[in-house]
Amino acid sequence: MKIEKRKVAELKPYPNNPRKCDKATLEKIKNSIKEFGLVQPLVINKNNEVIGGNQRLKALQELNIDEVDVVVIDMPKKREKALNLALNKIQAEWDLLSLQYFIADLNEEDIQLASIDDIIMKNVEVFEDDKETEQRNKPKNIQYILTIPPKVFLTQKNEIIEVLEQLKNEFGITYEIKQ
Repeated sequence: MKIEKRKVAELKPYPNNPRKCDKATLEKIKNSIKEFGLVQPLVINKNNEVIGGNQRLKALQELNIDEVDVVVIDMPKKREKALNLALNKIQAEWDLLSLQYFIADLNEEDIQLASIDDIIMKNVEVFEDDKETEQRNKPKNIQYILTIPPKVFLTQKNEIIEVLEQLKNEFGITYEIKQ
């Protein structure tokens, strides 16, 4: 596997690529490339067929971008197909609470540019007004149960309580210690 430069005009979509892209998603990809550049190289085979990044290839073509970085791989066709599927399917889930804090200081334009799914956005509150910081930092209807082995709690009780107090002061959470 190696990274090389290739002319976009030389690159070909992967034959029978099962992934499709609607116009709205393609626009999001184009906007991301315009804003950030192509920060994720396309994955191609020795025949210049794009194994990973077919939608980015469409966007690059529409943006008339001349040359891009590519990762060139050499493997049997069946392995290429498996890689194509893996690159398009393997995704982690969002931790919605962490996502809420992660995007808290982004404005609506930044969030749209990041192309975060509408489904995810329905589950996350976005605050643009700094006066709402307190509310932003108070998650609603979420309860975490932290189980700490007795030996650890007894030997590190002060440190644990100190961290819990910091969370209480910073985020307004409450905690209860039960035995």
